[in-house]
Amino acid sequence: MYLKLVAIAAACFAIVGCNTIRGAGQDIRAGEQKVEHAFSKPDFNKADRDHDGTLDRDEAKAMPDVARNFDAIDKDHDGTVSQSELQDYTASHQ
Repeated sequence: MYLKLVAIAAACFAIVGCNTIRGAGQDIRAGEQKVEHAFSKPDFNKADRDHDGTLDRDEAKAMPDVARNFDAIDKDHDGTVSQSELQDYTASHQ
């Protein structure tokens, strides 16, 4: 009985330790940063300097969470992030 408890405690410690080592705010499965807040349309529009409805990598720098996770957010891999791609990513990473 004692050995089972020790084994369970060791397993729990290993799991918690791994999560701590990876760091707070990271998605363990994908290695992507979690988005701490939902982005508003005004935030997106302000970053969209050429007003084409998407953010390229340079424009995304105005939104650090977007810039940091650009490739993961850009689901269609067209080199830009649309408002809908950003909303989908935000919803799945909070």
